[in-house]
Amino acid sequence: MARFNRSVLLHRSALLVALALAPALQAEGTVRIATRDAAGAPVADAVVWLTRLDAPVSLPPPPAEPVVIEQKGEEYSPYVTAIIAGTRISFPNRDRIQHHVYSLSKPKRFEIPLHGGEDRPPVLFDQPGVVALGCNIHD
Repeated sequence: MARFNRSVLLHRSALLVALALAPALQAEGTVRIATRDAAGAPVADAVVWLTRLDAPVSLPPPPAEPVVIEQKGEEYSPYVTAIIAGTRISFPNRDRIQHHVYSLSKPKRFEIPLHGGEDRPPVLFDQPGVVALGCNIHD
């Protein structure tokens, strides 16, 4: 069982779009994972997945319904989301202020101009990689 630290830093979020999700490990034993940066410090909000080396990887399809990342309290919730490439994500605004959601990340560049509580079409995340989200109102 892995434990992850979910600290919130500023009003940014990282979204990891993974090509593969690991099937459940059926072998006996314990796996201990420590995510550290080059200086040896723990990496907050890391996403780790494992795959068996002795079996083919079976990819589940992206979910039919969009994944939801809400804007609440001027933060993205959840703070980190791991998804499969091909997943659509909705960004509903639950705050009383308008937000301007965007990403300049290479795997997915997009912009949702100022919006309040109205629904916007979900964004398709079709390329793998880390996507950092921002908001022009309270970067």
